[in-house]
Amino acid sequence: MPFHKCFEKELDGLRLYVEREMANAVKRTCPVCNLSFVKSDGCNKLICQCGYVMCYICRKNIKKESYAHFCNHFRSIPGKKCVECTKCDLYKVDDNIAEVAERATKEYLLACKDSGVFLDLKESTELLKDGSLHQRILVLINNLLELFLEHMLA
Repeated sequence: MPFHKCFEKELDGLRLYVEREMANAVKRTCPVCNLSFVKSDGCNKLICQCGYVMCYICRKNIKKESYAHFCNHFRSIPGKKCVECTKCDLYKVDDNIAEVAERATKEYLLACKDSGVFLDLKESTELLKDGSLHQRILVLINNLLELFLEHMLA
């Protein structure tokens, strides 16, 4: 009978680590009361229930400067970086979750390198260009898990 090893524990560890890092990328925690929250829509000025005011993008306390913290320059192409200032965007959507998932996977696999697990993640970085961010993340995680299994079974 051929040797068999179940990699369910390793796959669960990878999945949980990536999910935790992705959650931390969108989660914000109030430094005053430690309440955690996620912005689902609206502007990037967040007001905690305790009264602390922060910027969703840079997480800075903006109670004194309020909306002056955000860029108010016109841009002919919405979403482009402002060429006149470096202030945070008032309505920018933070969509770096796929990047966080990829980085977390690489970190996890590098930490497992001593146990003989090491992947070339070049293929997994080619995310689908079409589809929602959620779909792209699911494709990324699927690709990474397949690569992980291939190397563990090799």
